[in-house]
This record gives sequence, structure tokens and C-alpha cells, in this order.
Amino acid sequence: MDPSTQATAPPQSPSALAGIAASSLWPSRASDYRFAPSADLRRDFSISNIEVERCVSECAVLRAAGACLFVKDVYPDTFALAFLAALPKHLEVAFADCPVPEPRAAIFDALQRYVSLADAGDSKALHQLYLERVYGDSPNFVKLAVGGIGQVADELIKLGIEQFSIVASELRVISNAG
Repeated sequence: MDPSTQATAPPQSPSALAGIAASSLWPSRASDYRFAPSADLRRDFSISNIEVERCVSECAVLRAAGACLFVKDVYPDTFALAFLAALPKHLEVAFADCPVPEPRAAIFDALQRYVSLADAGDSKALHQLYLERVYGDSPNFVKLAVGGIGQVADELIKLGIEQFSIVASELRVISNAG
């Protein structure tokens, strides 16, 4: 095999693929502020700066859940479970400079729960989990839930599936070129 194709061949390990997923799904915090509530919503619902930062961080976790769903559909179960288990380590590194860092165990728990709920098609529970993780200590939690803020979780998981399917497709194309 040509050395130039060896370096770009698809990863054979779930951990290597998780590293690629984390870097491709979390390019920068700045781009995820577009998913944060607008200034008007922040004012109307008394959303704190910490909650905005949690919202931005949760974008990566939700897209990672989308990547897990994609991997679950494409790879054997053992590979998909190992991929899910490896992702939190990579996300924890990405979150290191966040104003609200999150421990690996909490990221893993959230990923597992998001994947399980999305796979079961339970949007209501998925939205609830998102709201609890981002706005759980908000005095306006019920208003936020009724206002439909949690629906962004569906959008971000779908975005994660789409983005990671493109990454995976590019990896296969590179692999087949050699």
C-alpha cells in the first residue's frame, strides 16, 4: 500500500474514529453560538451567561450523539459501543477551555441517554434531557420547556448524523482511492 494512502485510510479502531468525530463535530465554540437563545429570549426567560455557555457546549454533545447513531447503523454493535465509550475522552479535551467544563463521566452519561432516546424516537424525553442539562437550575425551566426550546436537540442530533456521514463518506473515498 502507498504510504500516502496509509495515513488517510479509515481508522480501524473505534477510538481513532471517535477522535476524528470529535474534531470534525467540534471545530470551534464560536460557530455554535448560533444555536444559543437570542438576546430577546435571554431577556424574556432570564437566561444566564452560564446557561448560554452550557447550551453552546451541549451542541457538541448532541452532534456526537448523532455520530453515535450513524456509527450504530453502519458498524457492528461492539464497534458502535466502543465508539460511544471513546467519544467522551475526546470531547472532554475539546471542553477543556470552556467556561463550564464537564467531566468525562457526565459526557458519557449524556451521550448514552441521548442515543437511547433518539434511537427509541422519544423526542419528548430527548427535549427534557436537553433542558435539564442546560437549563436545569433556571427559575424559568417550565416556561422554557413549554416554549419549545428543547427542540434544538433534534436539530443538532440530525446535524451530527449528516456531518458525520459526510466525514465517513470522505474516509471511504480516500480509502478506496488507494
